[in-house]
Amino acid sequence: MIRIPYFRGSGKLERARGIGHVPIIKSEFIQKKLQDFHVITRKKIDKLPNNLVFNLKDEINAQSLPDYIISFDGSGYELEIDEKFPSTRIGYIQIAAVLVFLKKMLDLRTQQFIDPLELRKMINESLFSMVLPGSNIRENKCNSLKDSWRWDIYQIFKEYKIENQRLLDIFWEIVECSGQIDEKNKKIFNNKIRLHRCPASDKCNGPIDIPKEGLNCPECGGALYPTDILRIHEEVKELQPNEGPLHRIMNLLEHINLIAYLRYLIKRRPEVLNKIAFIIDGPLALFGPTAWVHRAIFNYINGKIYQTLASKKIEYPVIVGIEKTGNFVEHAEVISKFLKSQALMVLTEDYIYQYILSTIPQSGIYGSETYYGQKVFYKTKTNQILTITIPRLKLGKSSKEILNHPALLRTLKLLDNIGTILYRDALIPVALAHSFASIPLNIGSKVLKILSLEKIKME
Repeated sequence: MIRIPYFRGSGKLERARGIGHVPIIKSEFIQKKLQDFHVITRKKIDKLPNNLVFNLKDEINAQSLPDYIISFDGSGYELEIDEKFPSTRIGYIQIAAVLVFLKKMLDLRTQQFIDPLELRKMINESLFSMVLPGSNIRENKCNSLKDSWRWDIYQIFKEYKIENQRLLDIFWEIVECSGQIDEKNKKIFNNKIRLHRCPASDKCNGPIDIPKEGLNCPECGGALYPTDILRIHEEVKELQPNEGPLHRIMNLLEHINLIAYLRYLIKRRPEVLNKIAFIIDGPLALFGPTAWVHRAIFNYINGKIYQTLASKKIEYPVIVGIEKTGNFVEHAEVISKFLKSQALMVLTEDYIYQYILSTIPQSGIYGSETYYGQKVFYKTKTNQILTITIPRLKLGKSSKEILNHPALLRTLKLLDNIGTILYRDALIPVALAHSFASIPLNIGSKVLKILSLEKIKME
């Protein structure tokens, strides 16, 4: 029963009328309009195109496994910190990077009962947590919630470190790669990030070049930060929940974590990179105002990582994104019966827009503005159906180009060996990362509410 946002004398919320749905059912306009809708994902499939399916059993089984896996996951949660003022909210984020010793993990599978202490020995985790203000809250030094987000995002990038690397320095190096292939995508000029408009005021003219330490706008005097280029603050609402931008920054930090470890190793121990697999929870893509970063990450991986390894004749590391929900995951489950175990299905634009998605972008190329990886379906040796993304070798249409990726077969061999029965079509390292990053919604939210109320000065 839907609750109406009015309170009765008893203090309980008013409930909707039991027959409140009747006018909708009787409406001729609605009945006619429903007949005009078409659900694209329900289109019947009798068989899969032969030119998109590749049975790779022999090639996959001949591959070797990495020694280690580093998996990444994040959790974001916005809560109402005071029942008397439910519009007053705080957002919390946790990002986990989990290192798994693969050989030890595989050895444990042969045991009937697993010693929890032995399981713990094969895992090392790195976890960092952060907090962002929500509606009806702002930083003491800021005049608005949006300015508070701008300040706090900059502080996160300036203060947090991964393997002694500041997030800001990692981010800066990523952004420097944005214009490597196409000059029009360049974001840094003379070691300063260029903003095309002032985020502190709508009245100022641009562009404005911002150094790492930030500066005050020469026109309005407002504080400007290099991380303003992410434009996440533009999605922040002063009087509404902000789960959207909260998850936006969380997802970005997951991908920056991935790049941080690649950056750390390529500079210090490039020879060990091919012994490590990197798994991220979700696709190799970024969305919303941060979507432009996908191109910079693509350039970074193909330039600084792949080119360096190729010059040293070192194999590329396994880098893969795993999706658990969404249109593609649902479609993969439908067509799984047509795939043999250890079969890979490549997805072309024609197939995607005919069977999976109903909206075709202006470019006609799926993910051209968001993905630095290419999406494929893979059915593992144990018949798990996975929706995965593997780094593209070049930007452009989804195609069979992915079959030429040097790390493809080793990626599929790894996926064959790390499945878990804990969750449907899940992988052990991803499940571990999720368990470390996740914020329990019952006990966790109560504890965070107590912490928030205790530490925040409320009038």
